[in-house]
This record gives sequence, C-alpha cells and structure tokens, in this order.
Amino acid sequence: MTNFERTSPRMVSRNVPIDRALERMRLLGVRSLFVLDHDGRTIGLVTSYDIQGEKPMQVLQSRDCHLHSCSRTDVVVADVMEPLEQLSTLEFEDVRRATIAEIAAAFRTEAKTHLVVTQHHANSESALIIRGLFSAADLERRLGVRLQMLPLARTFAEIERSIRGVGT
Repeated sequence: MTNFERTSPRMVSRNVPIDRALERMRLLGVRSLFVLDHDGRTIGLVTSYDIQGEKPMQVLQSRDCHLHSCSRTDVVVADVMEPLEQLSTLEFEDVRRATIAEIAAAFRTEAKTHLVVTQHHANSESALIIRGLFSAADLERRLGVRLQMLPLARTFAEIERSIRGVGT
C-alpha cells in the first residue's frame, strides 16, 4: 500500500485537461491521481485507464459537438474521474490485519485497478481520512503474478471485447 502518512498523495485539479493529467502521471511514475475541487478537497480519483479508455469518447459523444468543434482537449479530469463516493475502499484497520491473499481477493471482487484505504477520523465517526492506496499493477509487479481480475463490462464495446477475449 502507498501509505499517505509516509508519501504525499499525487493530486490534480478537476479542471486540468486529461492529456495533461496523463502526462503528470507519467512524470510521477503513477497510474492514478486524486482529484481536487476548487477548495482543495478530494472529490475523486482518475486513473490512466479512465483517460486512455473509452470515457473521453463517451464524454464527447454525450455533448452537443455537432454545433461546434469538440476534441479530446475539451475533456477535463472531472469528466472522466470516479467520484469519491463511488470509489472502492478498504478500512485501514482491516488492511492492518489482512493478508496479501485477502487484498488480492478484494481486487478480484471489486474489479478495480485501485483500492482506496480509509480510516475514520478520531474526532468524528462520519468523517473519513484517506490513508493510502493499493494499485493492482503494483501488487502484481511485487508478487510476480497476475491477479486474474474479471473487469465488469460497462459498455457494449467492453462486452464485445470480453466475449472475443480481446485485450487479455
């Protein structure tokens, strides 16, 4: 786990163009960035998959681009990020007791590339602190094995790829 008590989380503003965010990831050697709003609050997570997958095209197709020219440069991080309330999370206390096999199983169950580790704030049971982040790619690299995740198909193109076995 990347422990945010030892390492600062990597972040990006919600209004940054996606290709600039992807370049930031490459420069930092990471595959995800936490997304901040105008007040500096964490509002989500964007991954390289979000940027390089189908989400940018879906955003452009959902806009009224026939009236004016739209391009990939018009898509910003907020358009493709996963909102904070939709992120897959693990409780810090559970992670402290977990085995590597249990963390790997969580990746398979959630079918996500990243799992956020949270902890309840000492002064408020409802407030959460983001304590860390697990990356499936990092775990696979460290273990030297594939996690055999079964991603959930969310679009017709993803369903077709999974049926054909494309991209595996």
